[in-house]
Amino acid sequence: MINTMCETHLAEYISECGDGGINEDVFGYFQNRFWVIDGATSKTKKHYYNDTSDARYLVNKFSAELNKTSFLNQRLNNKELMSVAMENVRKQVPKVDFTKEEISFKPSFAIAILFATKSHVFIDILSDCYVLVKNKEEIRTYTDHRIEVIKSLTKKMKDYVDRNNLSDEIAERLIKEQKINNRKLMNKNNGYWVGTTDGIAFSNTASFELERESPIEVIICTDGFYKMVKYLIEKNRFAKLLAPNRHSTSSLYRSFTPRYVDFLDNSGVRRKIEYKKNNK
Repeated sequence: MINTMCETHLAEYISECGDGGINEDVFGYFQNRFWVIDGATSKTKKHYYNDTSDARYLVNKFSAELNKTSFLNQRLNNKELMSVAMENVRKQVPKVDFTKEEISFKPSFAIAILFATKSHVFIDILSDCYVLVKNKEEIRTYTDHRIEVIKSLTKKMKDYVDRNNLSDEIAERLIKEQKINNRKLMNKNNGYWVGTTDGIAFSNTASFELERESPIEVIICTDGFYKMVKYLIEKNRFAKLLAPNRHSTSSLYRSFTPRYVDFLDNSGVRRKIEYKKNNK
């Protein structure tokens, strides 16, 4: 989390390991530029860059180069910075010729990167990362909605599994196959855009430019919202999570009491937030 003022500084941060046992996320900053990177967990037991985790290896290399490149040339915009940094990473990682069969196993990552000036904020996002900006008491969320195409394919497969009451073994295999097929659509116009060592996606980020006249507060995060919510609850700084319904909400949130979680299909919640037309 960052607090962006005339002199930009990092206010707080949290980076914890998820359920996979390896933390494949990383964050970094240099002066008035901040980023988070979410490494995509491999769908194969093969290792191309590192014996433990290709994703962790790649995102840490890339973050280090973002920091070094920011120091050497502070005038680069976000896209230029990522391109130059990845060019330096390519000189350090093993060269791999991914065949069509292996393309879905290509190490990749999502990223959100923000560059702040006194008058503007420039945001670039690839895939499943988010930037929340509070400006003059208004909070807006920025993300790369193109990833929704891939999420919908996975959801259709999960719905198919549920409708047909398939065994856990078959369900797990079908969903894994779907996710592998999804990755074959990486960095294609009919698919989604993510960071890879070839740097092809950096010219195709979801880009946003914001004007500002006063200090703003910003949260940059990956899709691991659960850890952030848990952290804010422990700090007594979280009000309530509003989710569409119980069925579409991660089971992780079931550990939270009703004080911190509610649902939009709850009639009491709807009465409080629904729009009522004034007939006067």
